[in-house]
Amino acid sequence: SATKSALRSAILGMLRRGCGDIFYASFGDILDGIVGEAEQSTVAVPIVASDQFHVSPKGDLPPDIAEPLGLAGKGMLRANDRAAYKKTLTAQLEQLSCDEVYTFGIWSIAQFVDVARWEMRGAGSSVDIRSILGGRRIPVNGAFYELLPGQTPEETRHLDSRKNYWFQGALWTVLRPPIADSLPVAPGATCNP
Repeated sequence: SATKSALRSAILGMLRRGCGDIFYASFGDILDGIVGEAEQSTVAVPIVASDQFHVSPKGDLPPDIAEPLGLAGKGMLRANDRAAYKKTLTAQLEQLSCDEVYTFGIWSIAQFVDVARWEMRGAGSSVDIRSILGGRRIPVNGAFYELLPGQTPEETRHLDSRKNYWFQGALWTVLRPPIADSLPVAPGATCNP
């Protein structure tokens, strides 16, 4: 419909303003006529689009992110020097260690999403996120994953079979709780960088 198309355009515009063109967005494959695996709705942003990162070496306590200023003054901010941030974070990720704690701050999206009210905001208006999801009360799933190569070079979709998950979690607010059967089942976690 025209309303859904306008909402999708608004969402993509917000993402572009927040992180530039370094994101991938798909509203999923239409299941009719798909042969093989279908892509789920996905918005993917590389970790270098995070706003801040801090690495706590073995033996050091990580920042207390439950405190209002727990991450303040620690690590590196993307806003100070985007190129240096990307280069430093990329180098850090190439030498991941289970002995260190990696803390990320992601707040630039807050100008567009009010999680407590479950609304997307922009251009002087707001939209209930459930209306974008077809009225369903489901959590937003956030994840860190590595995208594995496709079976062909032409395969660019973020299919579940190509995702090597590092972290996955569900987000919702007590004001808009999900229905129980929409919650993901958490798989076992291991550390294999």
